[in-house]
Amino acid sequence: MAGQIAKAVGPSDPTTARFIAGDAIRAVAATGVVLLHLAGTSLRAGEGNPPSGTNSYHQLGAARPLVMLASGTVWLFFALSGYLLARPFMRSLIRGEALPPVGRCLRNRVLRIVPAFDYLALPLCASVAALSLRRRVGRWARIMLVGGLLLAAWWLLVHVSRHAGRSTLARESIQASMFAFLPGTLLALLEVTPLPGVIPRALAPALAAIAAVVAGLLYWNITYHGGDSGPLGSFTQWNVALFLTIAAPLLMQWGCGRCWFLLDNPLMRWVGTRSYSLYLYHLFVISLLTPTITSFAIPATSFDVMAPVVLLVTLSASEVSYRLVEAPAMRLRTRWRSQEPLLAAVMSA
Repeated sequence: MAGQIAKAVGPSDPTTARFIAGDAIRAVAATGVVLLHLAGTSLRAGEGNPPSGTNSYHQLGAARPLVMLASGTVWLFFALSGYLLARPFMRSLIRGEALPPVGRCLRNRVLRIVPAFDYLALPLCASVAALSLRRRVGRWARIMLVGGLLLAAWWLLVHVSRHAGRSTLARESIQASMFAFLPGTLLALLEVTPLPGVIPRALAPALAAIAAVVAGLLYWNITYHGGDSGPLGSFTQWNVALFLTIAAPLLMQWGCGRCWFLLDNPLMRWVGTRSYSLYLYHLFVISLLTPTITSFAIPATSFDVMAPVVLLVTLSASEVSYRLVEAPAMRLRTRWRSQEPLLAAVMSA
C-alpha cells in the first residue's frame, strides 16, 4: 500500500514541479497593468492631452519607457496562463497517459478566482486529445502535429489581431490578445520533449541569461521603435519576447532546479500570490483617486507622485481580499488535492 501511494504521488521532477518564477511573472504583469491604467488617468492632468494610444506617453517624461512596456504586461498574463493551463494536458497527450480530469481543473480555476477567459487555453489540447491520437501515432508524430497546430493557430490569431484595429482598446481586447496564449502553450509542448533532459546543468544559467537578454532587446526595440519592422509587426516581436520571458526561468529550472533570486524572493512571491486581487481592485482605487491624480499641473508629475500611492493602496486592499477570500479557497483546493493520490491508491489496491 505504501509503495502504491508513493507511486501515485510521483518523484520530484523539474518539468512537473511548480513553476518557480510563476509568482514573480504574475507580480510583474499585475503591477504593469496598474501602472498602465494609472498612466491613462495621469494624462488627463493639467494641460495634458487625453490618452490616445502610445503616442501620448511622451507626456509622462522619464516614465514613458516603463509605461510602454507596461502596455504589454496583460499579454504576459495570457502567455503564463497558456503555459500553466496547457502543461498537464500536453504531458498526458504526448506521453499517451490519461488526461487530467477536466472537472478538477475547472474546480481549481474557480477556487483560484481566475478570469473566465483563461479557460480558452484548454480547447486546443482538448480537441486534439478527442481524436484519440495518443493511441494511433508515435510520440514524435504527436509532438510535430501539436506543434503544427500551435503554429497555425498563432498565425491565424496574429492576423485576427492585426485586422481588429490599431487602437489601444482593440489591442487590449480579449480577441486581439488571444495570440499571447500561444508562446506559453508552445513551452508546455517543449517541456514534454527530450529538451529539458539534455540541458547541461553548467550551461543552464548561461542559456537562461541569453534568453533573458534577447527578450530585453526585443522589449527595448518595441518600446523605442514601435516594434513595427516586419509584415506581422510588433505582434511577432511580442510573441518572441513573451516566449523568451517565460523560457528564461524555465531553462534555469529544467537545468538546475532553481531560479534567479530576482524572480524567487519573498517580495515577488508575496505580490504574485495577490496578483489577481491587485488586478481586480486597481481600477476601483484609481477611480477613487482620480480627482487627486488629475489635479496636478503636469501628467509626468501626476504619474510619478501617484504611482507609489496607487500601488500601496491597491496592495493593501489586495491583502485583505487575499486573507478573506483567496487563502481560504486555496486551502480548500490543497486539502482536496492532498486527498486525491491517497484515494487513487486505495481505489486501485
